[in-house]
Amino acid sequence: MKTIGFGSRATGISLTVVMLAGCGGAQTTGMAVTSQGAMKPTQARQAAGSWMKPGSSDSDLVYVASGNDVYVYSYPRGKQVGELTGFSDASGACSDANGNVWITNAFANSYSGGTLVEYAHGGTAPIATLGDQGYFVPVACSVDPSTGNLAAANSHRGGSPYPIAVWTGAEGSPTLYPPTRGVAANNPFTISYSGSGDLYIRSERYRSGEAWLPKGSSTIMQFDIVKRAFYGWDGQYFVMSGLPERKPWLMTRFTLNGGQGTVAGKVKLSYTSCRPSGAFSIQRSELAVICDEAVGGHHDEGNGVAYYDYPSGGDPVAVISGVAAYGVTISVAPSHSRIRK
Repeated sequence: MKTIGFGSRATGISLTVVMLAGCGGAQTTGMAVTSQGAMKPTQARQAAGSWMKPGSSDSDLVYVASGNDVYVYSYPRGKQVGELTGFSDASGACSDANGNVWITNAFANSYSGGTLVEYAHGGTAPIATLGDQGYFVPVACSVDPSTGNLAAANSHRGGSPYPIAVWTGAEGSPTLYPPTRGVAANNPFTISYSGSGDLYIRSERYRSGEAWLPKGSSTIMQFDIVKRAFYGWDGQYFVMSGLPERKPWLMTRFTLNGGQGTVAGKVKLSYTSCRPSGAFSIQRSELAVICDEAVGGHHDEGNGVAYYDYPSGGDPVAVISGVAAYGVTISVAPSHSRIRK
């Protein structure tokens, strides 16, 4: 396992704040190495704003939304290779089949709601910006692998809540989906498409927060898998995270049938230097998981991100420590195949 210390870390945040946010990795062998401050950008780079190390676009990258900035790391080494600046509250991240990355900017404009900003894989300048509607706060996003549609999970600030916004083809204006009576979909913290284009949502409500939007439907329905978890799609199975206090940490894989699902297996993740919080991203056999805090440390030490081989799990292949992480996504280089082997 390789442990990377991040020198210019943001202020640490608790699991409660993280939950409001938003696949073959090579094994790193040998003894754990701590490199405090090694990843700190130079003052020149900080003054210049967004930056990316030359050649980074040739490899898979991990984007970590962290408030005013988005930090970019290599996979599987976990070395910082870039930084995107200029956000008011970057809280969620997702990527599409081309490796393009979407960042939810929660408070971009107090009068017109937040935005979703798109970057090319390894790029430093936005290639598209989509405005959310009303007084909504986009906290998580997902791209439909079957259509390329983009969905955002919205919290809200007054007025009638529309928890889900969907942009057809990830462009134009969104279609807004109000909560269905009796279905607790308000204030979602996680959202994920399945491979068939159905959209699954989990709200903050503990016992009745599961919901889904069938492909082609305008009605949000109740999701029958009752589990307080973050959601994701691994290319074959729908995946739900486990509880952060459990050890080893378990991820559950489901075969879905609309609003129902059958357990297909579990992935066990060990940890020593950072405790998973639940938010995660999977591409091919690469897995990145947000950590709640350094195990045995203090909340002011910040969060982190751990990499694992998927679905073998076990010990992390790298740990990035000391960075406050609200959302995370793995962006596969365009030269790489996303087909799982």
